[in-house]
Amino acid sequence: KPLGNVKMPGLDAIKSKIDGINSSAEKMGKGAGGKGGMGGIGSLGAVGGVAAGMGMGGFLTPMAGVGIAMAGAVKVGVDFDRMMSRVKALTGATGEEFDALRELALKLGRETEFSASEAAQGMSSFALSGFKAKAILDVMTPSVRLASAGMIDIGKSAEISAIILRAMGLEESKLGKVTDVLTFAMTNALTDMTQLSDAFKYVAPTAKMAGLSIEETTAAIMMLSDQGIQGSEAGTVLRNMLKKSSDQSDEARQMMEMLNITFHDAKGNFRGFGVILDDLNRKFKEMNLGDMQKLEILGTMFEIRAGTGFAALLDKGGKYNDLVQRIAKEHVGLATKISGIQIDNLWGDLKIFWSSVQDAGIKFFDAVKGPLRAFVQGFNEAVLAIGRGFVGIVDFISPITSGLASLGAAIIRVAEGPIGILLSAVGKVGNAFGEFIDKGIKGLGFLLEKSAEGFNLLADKLDGPINRLKEFTSRKTTTVFS
Repeated sequence: KPLGNVKMPGLDAIKSKIDGINSSAEKMGKGAGGKGGMGGIGSLGAVGGVAAGMGMGGFLTPMAGVGIAMAGAVKVGVDFDRMMSRVKALTGATGEEFDALRELALKLGRETEFSASEAAQGMSSFALSGFKAKAILDVMTPSVRLASAGMIDIGKSAEISAIILRAMGLEESKLGKVTDVLTFAMTNALTDMTQLSDAFKYVAPTAKMAGLSIEETTAAIMMLSDQGIQGSEAGTVLRNMLKKSSDQSDEARQMMEMLNITFHDAKGNFRGFGVILDDLNRKFKEMNLGDMQKLEILGTMFEIRAGTGFAALLDKGGKYNDLVQRIAKEHVGLATKISGIQIDNLWGDLKIFWSSVQDAGIKFFDAVKGPLRAFVQGFNEAVLAIGRGFVGIVDFISPITSGLASLGAAIIRVAEGPIGILLSAVGKVGNAFGEFIDKGIKGLGFLLEKSAEGFNLLADKLDGPINRLKEFTSRKTTTVFS
């Protein structure tokens, strides 16, 4: 087929549609020029109109700024959408449940120093820990407070929250209390949020079995931390203390009988660190024992590592019970108070400002997401259609290769044979070359036809999205500049 007969109306259609966007954008630019002396900022191509509207050749700078802002908004929206899709996949949330999760992430992004995407990341962390949609709705707000008070990221806060709730056997509704108790520990002992998490990771399951409350466990961790036994080491020591109180050697039981001390009541329940520490302190005082003698007795009762932990708690005298009572009274609302104080500065203002900017970006993305997705999906289908055209190349590459082989063989025969063979070879050369040209042109025509189909398909696919974008720019011209 002659190449001049290959038509690509799709290309003309695409150009026509893009010209339409330019026209709408130029109207927006003129509207801006009429109202505020910034004409043409919406135009995609009318440089002269922009320069006239601004009174200067300042087209590139505002266009670059607008383009960067729009690209940034789209990226923020894409990242948030992607993270929420992960939350949806992990939790199985649909319909109203997913809408509630999404709205909560946006709300936390508007009202805290964390972005909506960071909130979505926290939801993802909870989902990976087995929390379903309803549970995540209950724990996200206190988890964000924990992250703010502890100055850690939301993902780490979610991990800490999940570990403590699960290991201590607490309901999701109790996370607010856990958050405040941990904040009390962080602000009143030589420890931080990460070290507290590491300690609970080791001791929480055993503490739950022993019947210890979150306040009692936290008080013990705080007292060990003040003695330099922190993080996972504190958790390991406390776990060993609890285990050795039940699994005692014969020698340890004899020592307990001699001191007339028991760790469990008549029902076999652990009596609690406070009661046991009071009994040991009273007994050691009656026996007038020195520090090394106390340590030797504790080492016999608990073995050396757990005995060291009890020695550290004993060194505080009767302060354990007082500390438990202080935690119970003073923890309420503490995380909110501490986080509020920590962000009451320019850094906090900037963090909240950028969270608000991201919220605006997500709203912009939500407005254009439908047309953008349709555009990308349509473009993808068109590219695939064009790609299918390249398959036709195989149909004419083989004849071309065959023709070249025949041409080469003919040339060899020319070199080897007499005049008769020469004339035959010349004929074959002509035939091979003719076949080469014929197949090549047919193959190229096939490729162009398939490309035309692809561009036509692209034009059809872009029709809806481009019309919506034109409508969007026209609407913005009316609402912003009228």
